[in-house]
Amino acid sequence: MTRMLLGLALLALLTGQAFANDRQNYLLFELAVGGDELVDPNSGRSLNAGELLQVAFGHKFLSDELPQWRADLRFGFKFTLIDVDGGEGLFYRFPLEFTLSRNFGERFSAGLGGSFHLFPTYRLDASNVNDEIDFEDAFGWLAQLEYQTSESFALGLRYLDINYDKDGARFQLPNGNNVSEIDGASTGLYMTYSF
Repeated sequence: MTRMLLGLALLALLTGQAFANDRQNYLLFELAVGGDELVDPNSGRSLNAGELLQVAFGHKFLSDELPQWRADLRFGFKFTLIDVDGGEGLFYRFPLEFTLSRNFGERFSAGLGGSFHLFPTYRLDASNVNDEIDFEDAFGWLAQLEYQTSESFALGLRYLDINYDKDGARFQLPNGNNVSEIDGASTGLYMTYSF
């Protein structure tokens, strides 16, 4: 896993050098669904490993020599928080992401990249349960399509394929399966604001 993180950092550094002519900061807001169900409270609201909200700060690296291409590096916070009987359920992680995108015309782009999730943690604090599971840092692949609505705003659709591993004992999902790994894949809609 350390080699993957170092490889991602090296790729970002080399790409950043190639795209060092211009840079834009941006904020990303994403709503996502997907992944294994971690808790299914009586209220009917479930908590899945791939959802729900991500807020991230990023840089767009642009180049005059390669105007059709763009490199992005961003760091964010992704979490799901739900009310359960007598408490709450929470799953959070800190994604570090790199994407390389190609423009198609003036408004559309498609990109591929990697996402490294730091400190994935699941907590359930309810009237009859108090549980916390720390997962190992995880690496996944992502693909995205983006439409630039204006100079400052863009809308996009992205898919992330990632799994979270747990060291040590297995644990039980609401469907009854005993696992040491959960599926955190997600499909999300996002908006960016560049400044």
